[in-house]
Amino acid sequence: MSSLAPSSQPWVLVCGGFHTRGGMDRANLELASQLIETGHPVHLIGHVIDENFAKRPGVTALVVPRPLGSIALGEARLAKRGEEVIRQVRAKHPHAVLVANGGNCMGADINWVHYVHHASRFEDAGAPIGLRLKNRVAEKIFRRHEGRAIREAKLVIANSELTRNHVTELLGVDPMRTRTIYLAANADWAPPSEVERANARTWLQIPSEVPVACFVGALGHDRRKGFDTLWQAWKKLSADPTWAAHLVVAGGGRQVAHWRREADRMNGQVHVLGFTDRVCDVLAASDLLVSPVLYEPFGLNVMEAICRGVPAVVSANAGVAELYPNDLHRYLLDDPRDYERVVRMLRQWSTEVEKTRLDFAQFSGRLRQRTWMAMANEVIGATAGWDDPSAGDTLVAAQ
Repeated sequence: MSSLAPSSQPWVLVCGGFHTRGGMDRANLELASQLIETGHPVHLIGHVIDENFAKRPGVTALVVPRPLGSIALGEARLAKRGEEVIRQVRAKHPHAVLVANGGNCMGADINWVHYVHHASRFEDAGAPIGLRLKNRVAEKIFRRHEGRAIREAKLVIANSELTRNHVTELLGVDPMRTRTIYLAANADWAPPSEVERANARTWLQIPSEVPVACFVGALGHDRRKGFDTLWQAWKKLSADPTWAAHLVVAGGGRQVAHWRREADRMNGQVHVLGFTDRVCDVLAASDLLVSPVLYEPFGLNVMEAICRGVPAVVSANAGVAELYPNDLHRYLLDDPRDYERVVRMLRQWSTEVEKTRLDFAQFSGRLRQRTWMAMANEVIGATAGWDDPSAGDTLVAAQ
């Protein structure tokens, strides 16, 4: 294919999910939505597909359950069904475009990479032995599938330069077949009004005058999101009787009950919510987000927080850190396991909460200009240059 497929040509998207409850799943949903808006019929093959979206005209949805709840086995089944659907669609529409994420399907026109298993591993040292053994097997399966699928793709789109570098350096993909397209955020996720902030504090039962830090991420046996680091820092800070800040923790996973028990020892200053669909309200109540991730290809939680007017401390090696302007690099963690550094940063923040918010104000406004529609159109437009060497050019980070 040497030019953009006409609007009559369908797109087949083989992805883990199409919904708003996760970063890559939200991106997949937004791409599908924009394809519909621009006249492309879409076929969605995934494990979880938003029911309302699946009913939209022009959408053909196929939900593929995970056998025994296994992500590894589910990926293999997803790939098989995706390959079946694209064969059927191309029998009628030879130029239909196939999009996959990582190892979800072989032979894709576009492999939209949100995560590189070759660049990470399960951080599960404290997990039960059975789960650790299961994870080692899963890692091998994921790496085998992703290596083949990504190398076979005509074009590889990465969600950050970090991801793009991993694809080229670890998987040997020609850089000329890659492109970086950053994720986006909801235009209405603006800084909250005073009423929104007050209502959010009331919901969380937090006094209006105290500083509030938050963590948004999974709380499973895989501790890649770095909550352990934040917890060590918070325990040290809480040993000081003058420490008045509260911590709100939003995210589901097998370890939620464990962290709730730990939080019960913190004099009511730690609120472990578990999974919640009210992250927008969590951010309205917060003055800082802390995300000391060990591996994060992008970090939509950080981008959403900043758009919401909440400053964010994040690991310097996270993909989203590429967007930070130079004057905000002091909020990046060089070592995500250095909880003493987190302690110092939190102490400093607690003395200048409003100044920190003002430091991020301009950056917040710039990120809010990055819409999901713009992101989706860049992915769609990428098919216009299969044979154009400039397709390897990177979108410039906001500096």
